[in-house]
Amino acid sequence: MSIFSVLGQGIAGNWSIYDKDGAAAVPFDTFFALTRKDEGKVTSHPTEPNGFFAYNKVDSPGTVGVVLGITGNSETLGRTLEALEKLKSSTDLVSIVTPEKTLLDYTLESYDYQRSADSGVDRLLVSLSLVEIRQVAQEYSNEKIPKAKQAADSKTTEAGKQSAQQADTATQDRWSKKHNNMLLGPREEKAVK
Repeated sequence: MSIFSVLGQGIAGNWSIYDKDGAAAVPFDTFFALTRKDEGKVTSHPTEPNGFFAYNKVDSPGTVGVVLGITGNSETLGRTLEALEKLKSSTDLVSIVTPEKTLLDYTLESYDYQRSADSGVDRLLVSLSLVEIRQVAQEYSNEKIPKAKQAADSKTTEAGKQSAQQADTATQDRWSKKHNNMLLGPREEKAVK
């Protein structure tokens, strides 16, 4: 008994996987199954004593599992496997069309296929795992930031070019004494009469 006969004749209706240009992303004969998973996660943190505080909910990207059937000669099956490998390696997004809904912006995360004597040497059964890619539109604006009322109120103050300043005599003497002691060792000072 072949796996194709176990799965039946496929699902009737408008089913397909399209690339960004509207062309078929993966050539196939039969659409056998689709599994979709959407979930959200609730953030929770431990509190005292031995409790948890839950707040905020985040939607996770959706995942879709698709099972396709492809029948043809070795060249046809090879083209399908090449298309799948290219789709898996690229960042291109696809749309999955079902009779009820079109699922936009998914990428092929992985695939596996089966080819057996039971189902015929000219048939592939391919399982795809797709993940939703949520895209965020960037927004730019020209916002005027008011000038600080006083120069010292701003984070940076323009000071212009500055050059090193000459240290005063007392600072030079201290520096010289400190570094000479480090290099030559402490010396006794002679009293001046």
